[in-house]
Amino acid sequence: MRIVYNSTSFILLLKIKAVISIACRHFRSTSCTFNNSDVVLVSQHKSCGIITLNRPKVHNSLNLEMLEIIHSKLKDWNHDPSVSFVVIEGSGEKAFCAGGDVRFIASAVQKGSIAAQEFFRKEYQLNHLIGVMTKPYIAILNGITMGGGAGISVHGRYRIATEKTVFAMPETMIGFFPDVGGGYFLPRLPHPGLGLFLALTGYKLSSMNTVWAGIATHFIHSKDLSNFKNALMNLELKSTCNPDDKPEFAYAIDKVINQFSSDVPSYYHSSVSNDLLYILDDLSKIFCFYKNNDDDGGDHEIPVTIEDILLKLSKCYQNIENHERVIHWAKETYDKLLSCSPTSLKVTLRQLQIGSKLSFSDEFKMEYRLSQKMTKNPDFYEGVRACLIDKDNTPKWNPNNLISVDMNQIQSYFNQLPENDEWRPE
Repeated sequence: MRIVYNSTSFILLLKIKAVISIACRHFRSTSCTFNNSDVVLVSQHKSCGIITLNRPKVHNSLNLEMLEIIHSKLKDWNHDPSVSFVVIEGSGEKAFCAGGDVRFIASAVQKGSIAAQEFFRKEYQLNHLIGVMTKPYIAILNGITMGGGAGISVHGRYRIATEKTVFAMPETMIGFFPDVGGGYFLPRLPHPGLGLFLALTGYKLSSMNTVWAGIATHFIHSKDLSNFKNALMNLELKSTCNPDDKPEFAYAIDKVINQFSSDVPSYYHSSVSNDLLYILDDLSKIFCFYKNNDDDGGDHEIPVTIEDILLKLSKCYQNIENHERVIHWAKETYDKLLSCSPTSLKVTLRQLQIGSKLSFSDEFKMEYRLSQKMTKNPDFYEGVRACLIDKDNTPKWNPNNLISVDMNQIQSYFNQLPENDEWRPE
């Protein structure tokens, strides 16, 4: 069958094309959904790119599909002049993101699948991209934010905490290490020793404590989030500006965030009623999560061994002259460390020692090497089994004590991979 076009039909086609073009421009200027995935919702409203993690039944834990979608979209948006900034959030009321899907990873390793390699490669590429994006990246940490959830938030320019925020890096409890850039951002937190404390113990920070600790940049009450997001999404600004000047949209974003955010109360900086702050002075000066080599307050160094930390914690909780809160904290921390994987503790300490001196990119290269070795260590599967599969919370670590950990093996985890297997930013 042959279709014949006359001048009238040709003009009609041109009109239809024009209408479609206008409609496309309209939706781009208002709101438009880009993907049909169920696990990540991606859209654009005016100049705001929006990413919503959409696995609320598993606390928005990350799988490989989610990593690929988010990474691809962020790369596009970073070069798209119609997008000035990005907002990422989690669906549901309980979590921003509880981490990576470690049960899947453990299963893949057990089966000898390369899926685990691809997961970490893509996850670290995403984490790195967030840290080097030229456009503002706003993460709304409304709820649980752990492990991989930290990786898709802490490297961005803005991290919004609420009263529901619970932050932790609990990897030593599953035979792993605080990855997703933990070796970079944890040693650089503003309070000496705090990063290593969080890394080794998996201690949970909540609410405004995350701002005080340097994990979050701002605090907004959850009841105000809807209005806050609407105000952000209705900003329509151009991202073309002199890179040497602070862009117009950055001022506008700051103004909106400051309009809705609450200051951290002064008692978070001085009151002894806050347990974390009460022990912070002891943590930084006595419990040697760093060593000060200069009596005049010089550079802080992380302790050489986990045994050093345990010894000083032991002395602290046995010192009857210490305040009861300090004694309780020291004993609780001591017991917590003894319950974690000895291998993980040794690796984590070394990771932060090295990571404190590495560039952002090189730190991820180190972590990728660790991920490929640590996932093959029996403690990883055992930790995942005990915490997430059988949930008996009684992992049988191998070795089960610090003195039996082979330090040559620990060092081998940091060794280079074959050139073609090394991690690279994308």
